[in-house]
Amino acid sequence: MKIYISGKNGFIGSNLAKYLSSLSYDIITQELRLNDLDLLRQLKPDAIIHCAARVGSCKCQKDYLDTYISNILVTCSIALMAKVIDTYFI
Repeated sequence: MKIYISGKNGFIGSNLAKYLSSLSYDIITQELRLNDLDLLRQLKPDAIIHCAARVGSCKCQKDYLDTYISNILVTCSIALMAKVIDTYFI
């Protein structure tokens, strides 16, 4: 099973990737930007596990627009792409 994990550098994403790799899953952790979500169509993962998020209350409050884009718009866009390519979204 091929699984795309976003947030590969974060605590949850990195540990999840290591764990699933140890269970012989094929893990994809390529960085993804909002303007290149079509890459998911090319990668054809069986599942997408979205762990990426902008965190830190001071940083998020200071730059709320970027936080909104990172946490809300990107999440919605990845979820819609998962539906388009008919894969699981977690």
